[in-house]
Amino acid sequence: SQETNDLITVAWNTPVETIKQKVNHMSAGWFEGTKPAITLDASAYDQLTPGFYDLKVNLESKKLFKLDKPTSVQVLVQDKPKSLDITISSNILARDIRPGQVIGTLSTIDPVDDIHTYSMDEHHNLYLDGNQLIWKDNAVNAEQMNLTVYSSDRAGQTISREITLRSDKAPNTILVYPNPASETSNIQVSLSQDADVTIRIFDSAGRLVMEERDYHETSFVRTLNLQSFSNGIYHVVVQINHQVVTKRLVKQ
Repeated sequence: SQETNDLITVAWNTPVETIKQKVNHMSAGWFEGTKPAITLDASAYDQLTPGFYDLKVNLESKKLFKLDKPTSVQVLVQDKPKSLDITISSNILARDIRPGQVIGTLSTIDPVDDIHTYSMDEHHNLYLDGNQLIWKDNAVNAEQMNLTVYSSDRAGQTISREITLRSDKAPNTILVYPNPASETSNIQVSLSQDADVTIRIFDSAGRLVMEERDYHETSFVRTLNLQSFSNGIYHVVVQINHQVVTKRLVKQ
């Protein structure tokens, strides 16, 4: 009879066909140099689970060799290298985002495998569909939001990553129209969020000719009555929270 204690060490996710090739090569040194046809019972082998496996080798023909029991070959599947990181294709929240819209696609940096499953902590604005991050609220009401996502590989290893999403809101801007103007002009104030807004108008000598302050939740238009203004150049200064935006207005 012939029995071996040979150990075959393979990387995680090595296919069984590779194991069979290695056993066939090893069997050339068995049975006093003669290589009979053999079969490998690899039913216990799991290429995705690290550990030791005891595989049985049987002779297809026992006319020349008599075995008391099948030849034993041990296989060691090494641990899978851990995934390195989780990335997202985009972390920008569009201004006109709608429920059901895909924010970004998650992917995992993994040196040996590209199949992963994803999960995330409960979030009131977002949910996962496979590896896609989906928006479920009606409006972006914060400059940024954080969430924790998880990636699990086929070896059962899980890594996590905190992802920060940022709103793609336009900067605060103003538009003065018509300009030049004779009787009335408009100041259009575009806000990226609710804000305290102060509007001041100075003449060419730097004298303050108009000032008003108010709290605004959305963008707005302020109409100016210019009938009491002398002809000339005026400076429109709009302070939005701590940001100051200026434009020139010509009265004629």
